[in-house]
Amino acid sequence: MNFVQGDVNCDGGVDQDDFQFLIEFAAGLNDGTTPDPCPDLGEALPAGTGGHPWGDVNCDGFVNGLDALYVLASTVDIELPHPGCPAIGSVLT
Repeated sequence: MNFVQGDVNCDGGVDQDDFQFLIEFAAGLNDGTTPDPCPDLGEALPAGTGGHPWGDVNCDGFVNGLDALYVLASTVDIELPHPGCPAIGSVLT
């Protein structure tokens, strides 16, 4: 299965729903569970797909509100720096 960097709910696009899901997770309002086959937030990605936890879109090792900010910025075509990390919207194979 291919996953898209930033599409944390695996609904086919990086959008405000992903931002909301991440910010709610960061606030403790959801447990990060996603529908199969999407990984749950914080779950290790399969080998070869980036090596960072699912939802860690800036690759700092944590799934938190900063990741939500990165997703929100990408929805308005602002690319925040995240060296060595796959671009938001890129397919992880």
